Amino acid sequence: MIRLYPEQLRAQLTEGLRAAYLLLGNDPLLLQESQDAIREAAAAQGFTEHHTFTIDNSTDWQAIFALSQALSLFSSRQTLLLILPENGPNAAINEQLATLIGLLHDDLLLIVRGNKLTKAQENAAWLTALAQRAVQVSCQTPEYAQLPRWLAARAK
Repeated sequence: MIRLYPEQLRAQLTEGLRAAYLLLGNDPLLLQESQDAIREAAAAQGFTEHHTFTIDNSTDWQAIFALSQALSLFSSRQTLLLILPENGPNAAINEQLATLIGLLHDDLLLIVRGNKLTKAQENAAWLTALAQRAVQVSCQTPEYAQLPRWLAARAK
């Protein structure tokens, strides 16, 4: 899996879109800017439909699976944004995500947004299956020691 910081994302997007992007961290600004950059690049590549689902125990996974299987001559390219629960995916969600990963295709761009994952969550089957086709963007608030460098880069 390619691991980037938000300031490196635009350069990666110019090289071409990957099948999935994992936006993980605690900084709302960095998460939103990264999400916007991906959607902007996707729109330039013909992804015209955008769907967002907040994942919890009552998520209608069949609706998500139906979206990912909607293939026809006239269907448009879609982005699918999944917002993970605050404490990350549990075993039931991991199982559904693994099913979804098996349904990904070239006309569907997956964006997963959530807090930083634990080591156990990082080893989930869906994440392992996605590793070769995904980019992970670390959207953590810069630490105090990195703040001057981060601010200087933002000011450019």
